Amino acid sequence: MRKKFLLGMAMALSLSAVSSAGEIKDLCGSPKEAYSKYLLDKCYANYFQAIKDNRKMINDLRDEMNKRFADVNQKIDQLRSDLQSQIDDLRKEIEALKITSQERVKVLFDFDKFNIKPEAKAALDEFVASIKGKNLKEIVVVGFADTTGTSKYNFGLSLRRAQNVAAYLVQSGLPIEKIKITGYGEELASMLGNEKPQQRAVEVIAIY
Repeated sequence: MRKKFLLGMAMALSLSAVSSAGEIKDLCGSPKEAYSKYLLDKCYANYFQAIKDNRKMINDLRDEMNKRFADVNQKIDQLRSDLQSQIDDLRKEIEALKITSQERVKVLFDFDKFNIKPEAKAALDEFVASIKGKNLKEIVVVGFADTTGTSKYNFGLSLRRAQNVAAYLVQSGLPIEKIKITGYGEELASMLGNEKPQQRAVEVIAIY
């Protein structure tokens, strides 16, 4: 009974599409035809399919972006882990120096500067006098910087500070072949104290 009813409706709509003059109307042009499931399928099937296709494309794109974000986050975590491992190794290296028979001196620098101040030269002169003539294994010159600015810039600044101090020690008569220079930038500056003026420094360690 239902099929006969629907078939009758479809035939009636088809007949109504023909005018008395015999002209065929556009069945898809009238908004009233949206009430017919038959005409929805006939007139808007491509439209509905396009919606489905677009939805699928958006979902696929979202899945791909989520996958890429996950990959990037994984790489960032790995880089962070590698950096932390390197910092831990540096800490162990410095700690190892503390158990060796040694003498040390620490000199400070002005903000964003690497020139040696007069008071620093006086401290270095006293240090050189105390170790001259001793059987030195190594003289380690370690540069630091505070956390102002980028890590890359601070590493370069700490290295220039260490190089200037090393050059001064050589001029003062210490053997250049015994001197080892390194810069730790801001990464280990907290070992010198929490205040930034304390972190703008070079430590010189004489190891016997």
